[in-house]
Amino acid sequence: MTGGTDVPAMRTETRARLRSVGAAAAVTLTGFAIALLALVVIGNIVYAAGVELSGPAQLVVSLVAIQGIGFPITALLYLRYRDLPLSYLDIKWPSLREVGIAVGGWLVIIVLIYAIAIIITVTGAEPAQNQAGQTAAENPEFIPYLIPLVFLLNAPGEEILFRGVIQNRLREQWGPVASIVLTASMFAPAHIISLLGSLQAMAITIAVLFIPALVFGAVYEYTDNLTVPSLTHAFHNSVLFGLVYLAATAENGTALLGV
Repeated sequence: MTGGTDVPAMRTETRARLRSVGAAAAVTLTGFAIALLALVVIGNIVYAAGVELSGPAQLVVSLVAIQGIGFPITALLYLRYRDLPLSYLDIKWPSLREVGIAVGGWLVIIVLIYAIAIIITVTGAEPAQNQAGQTAAENPEFIPYLIPLVFLLNAPGEEILFRGVIQNRLREQWGPVASIVLTASMFAPAHIISLLGSLQAMAITIAVLFIPALVFGAVYEYTDNLTVPSLTHAFHNSVLFGLVYLAATAENGTALLGV
């Protein structure tokens, strides 16, 4: 029949799309499973050495285990499983234009987050606390050493898994726009493991995290270079830590410049 709906083809496409979502979810869970394994191994080594980790040291171990080991290893395993080259991740040295795009993406995030912050303030809603932010606030002297780790581990590790693998996989079946939204829908809730507070507070924070996730995905789609959203992500997180540092040092009456 000409001009009719090809039902078998639609069913095949639907199954392919559902499989891609299932694969993305499996990759996310695998990333955290490997990260947890890395945490256990490192923790046992530290315990055997008789070393007691401070709050900042625990944060560094967490960064190494999750974003430095768990997520990149998961990405490499995924590439091996599908027999894909490393170039699939689109990791390239950024041009000056792309650095500008990364900064522009960060500015967009700032504007959107500020608008959301106004809404949260007006409604009296209470977002959840981030464990990393809390540790940084309690140990502000550690923040200048933490920011380089944001650029080297935190942002690249998360972008490799969520944009380099998951968004790329979803794009194959859903196209660019839907893949950005679906990836953000997995990226934001994944942060629940680092949140403190009630379920309502966590839901508010996850909703807020959805905004930068959309920008990271859009920047990646626009540039086809994973380094660019990694820079945007790093700018965003490092500025947040910088604000925590300024607030903590101002409260303690210490100098804000020349540190």
